[in-house]
Amino acid sequence: MAVDYLQPVEPEQRSGMTREQVVASACRGLKNLAVELDCHVIALAQLNDDGLMREPGAIGNDASVAIKVERPDMEEPESPRAGEAGLVIEKNGFGPPTTVTVAGHLHHSRFADMNQP
Repeated sequence: MAVDYLQPVEPEQRSGMTREQVVASACRGLKNLAVELDCHVIALAQLNDDGLMREPGAIGNDASVAIKVERPDMEEPESPRAGEAGLVIEKNGFGPPTTVTVAGHLHHSRFADMNQP
């Protein structure tokens, strides 16, 4: 199951909740759904440069794996790494944190192994 953008997800009872509490509620709900249905849930979220642990701390707390996409060519268009992206695995419940460098085939909205055409 995939949620293509987490921020618009709203809890049933929102009155009096801060934005952080709303995000935390959505994350808990998705985590519970994953357990109940015995399936993986992928939730995409747009985060500030601070990364995973600022406003949406619950994303980092509830996630088994948290991956941040870094694109050097967004900051420096003439970068020698233009077209590459780093998938920074910041939290990994199944192994150590690491970074995987991939080729961005963004005209197809996908990333590919650097060794594949």
